[in-house]
Amino acid sequence: YAEKFTRRSAMILGAGGVARAAAYALIRHYRVRNVGIAARDTGSARVLKQATVSPKTDTTVETYELFPPDIADQLAEAKLIINATPIGTMGEGSADGEEGESPITLPDLFHDGHIILDVVNTVGETRLLKEAKAGGATVINGAELFERQIDHAWKALRGEGEGNESSADDPEENGDESEE
Repeated sequence: YAEKFTRRSAMILGAGGVARAAAYALIRHYRVRNVGIAARDTGSARVLKQATVSPKTDTTVETYELFPPDIADQLAEAKLIINATPIGTMGEGSADGEEGESPITLPDLFHDGHIILDVVNTVGETRLLKEAKAGGATVINGAELFERQIDHAWKALRGEGEGNESSADDPEENGDESEE
């Protein structure tokens, strides 16, 4: 998906550890042109901005309060929206069966140009992802993100570069059975 948002705009919802990792990757690796950080506590968003902005980058970073009506224009303009908040943790597969909340309370703003990454790792789709998909957006859930992280870590441990096409899915298939 990187080619769809590199050098464009992104919005990160949240200001914790996952948001920090996302901001770092967007600014330093993908060189996103504009990054918005929206958090319930704008002080935390400003701290995150200070931790990730560097004179070596040409990315503009702005902070906002996580109040969707006030940031509707920024959300609509962003090519990539990352939910790095716990909002929505109670998804379709939650123990009580209730649909959780969404950090974006304006479901009509989603469109087919959006990529929505919800780091909430829950069974089923979160409300955010359901609404984004209904609006035509490409959606990535927390489980898919986690699976990709594991895949990259496994390949790194095996010394495989990004250009290597060998399969690292099954250690036994690749002759890596551990001996006790």
